[in-house]
Amino acid sequence: MNNLLQKRAEEFSALIEDRAMDDVYIVRMMLDYETREIVTEKNNIPKILGSDIPGHIFMPYEDAGMTTGAYLAAQSLNYQTTCSADALRRAKKAFSAVCYIYELGQNGRCEGFFPKPYGAQFSEHCSRDQYLFVMSGLVEYYQIADENERLQIKNMLEKMAQFWRDINYSPGFFSMKKTPQLYDYIAPVFLGIAGMPCRLSDNETCRKEVARLLDEEHLRENALGTLRERFRQGELYDGAQYYRQNENPLMMKSLAMHHLWEISEEYHDFCREVLQKSFYDDLFVELADDGLNYYIMKYKRETDSFSMTSAGKIDEIQNPVNLPFLSWGGERRRAGSTQSIFAAIIIAARLGRKDIAEKAKNVLEKLTIDKFRGFTYPVQEDIPPGSEYASSVLSCNYMSFWLRDYYLGKKFNLW
Repeated sequence: MNNLLQKRAEEFSALIEDRAMDDVYIVRMMLDYETREIVTEKNNIPKILGSDIPGHIFMPYEDAGMTTGAYLAAQSLNYQTTCSADALRRAKKAFSAVCYIYELGQNGRCEGFFPKPYGAQFSEHCSRDQYLFVMSGLVEYYQIADENERLQIKNMLEKMAQFWRDINYSPGFFSMKKTPQLYDYIAPVFLGIAGMPCRLSDNETCRKEVARLLDEEHLRENALGTLRERFRQGELYDGAQYYRQNENPLMMKSLAMHHLWEISEEYHDFCREVLQKSFYDDLFVELADDGLNYYIMKYKRETDSFSMTSAGKIDEIQNPVNLPFLSWGGERRRAGSTQSIFAAIIIAARLGRKDIAEKAKNVLEKLTIDKFRGFTYPVQEDIPPGSEYASSVLSCNYMSFWLRDYYLGKKFNLW
């Protein structure tokens, strides 16, 4: 079965290099499913978030930073384990794309600002998940980079971490106000963003910031909690108790713990406890039999369990950015399971759990290319208004996550 996964990894790697990379090697997060070409007006992708950018240009680049960062990490890990010339070429292309976006931000705002590059152009918008994935990709590429590239990467990581300190972790996004992001359940990602420069140099400023975030900003307690634990205590998320694409916060927390683990042995016990709780409360909650994740599930506090939802708008969920898919029920599924797999790999490696590694491998095996269609669903009513296009696109972001999962598992000798 390892040969099958290796063959699939090469298929995905080549498809992304040949079709998903744009002229400056940014990895677009989607392609047309049938043609494997870039999406166009024919895919009927609507404008969102009040942007004037056409949907077929906006959406492929919305998470292009994450996607390119994941592909950079995947091919860097590939080269670390195989010394493949193809992997090195692909990693260098992805690194070039990250540098291109970094320069867009430097020229458009300040050094360390890493924008969402809609249409491969500068924008005023950024997000913590983009930073975490890109910085992680740079750390992996550092292992195979030349001396000049290593100096460049060290500087990029330091400036990117400094950017978040300078704005007090308050980026804003379209209609959302600039409020600190240090207090929601996704906040532990900043332990990774703040600490990653310490992976490559003895950066005292970043070390002190990690300690400050853990203690003064209470990210230690935050990271040790889970969304499910908050629900058990009666807390609400957007006015209700639902898991909605919770695999993304789960992956990001695991990724932050992965880097914190590598920074210092003093964090090992803390990381183990965080990962252990993530395993018991969150891991594979949304997993369907076909290897995909359900997008939304309702939490039942009385039984500490989850159930499916009916298609249609869920009125109890607050939706401040007015995106229908955030509050639409149903049984739609997608390859967000690749993010659950990443968390499983980190948990398996750090806690020595071969059973978790085996389950992660089993899910990887189920994810053939047809599973990367934007949405898989039993009935048309499961598709939120404005998301009809999703069945016509191929999700290259999840394909990049799959690649990172596979090669990280190889590096950890899990398969």
